[in-house]
Amino acid sequence: RYLYCDEIQLEADTVLATLYVAKKYFVPHLARACVNYLETSLTAKNACLLLSQSRLFEEPELMQRCWEVIDAQAEMALKSDGFVDIDMSTLESVLGRETLNCKEMNLLEAA
Repeated sequence: RYLYCDEIQLEADTVLATLYVAKKYFVPHLARACVNYLETSLTAKNACLLLSQSRLFEEPELMQRCWEVIDAQAEMALKSDGFVDIDMSTLESVLGRETLNCKEMNLLEAA
């Protein structure tokens, strides 16, 4: 729809797939709109999943915002459903993080 009508309608359940397509077919304006949408919808419950996706899509600004949320609300982020869906390298990054605001026991239990 964006390519033909210059109209962007993003929804939570399709934004990651839209970002993937925008990156694949080099549509930077649409990719930026997707990243902006993700940044505004970022919460502790989806921060780990979005961190994993931002690493995959090479979006450093979104990655930084995810880290800020994860650091500040680590316990909630580690208990989220999205935490169990992250890739191994993202898990290693989370486990090696020195600035998480949680007890090490909570981190161990989450892992």
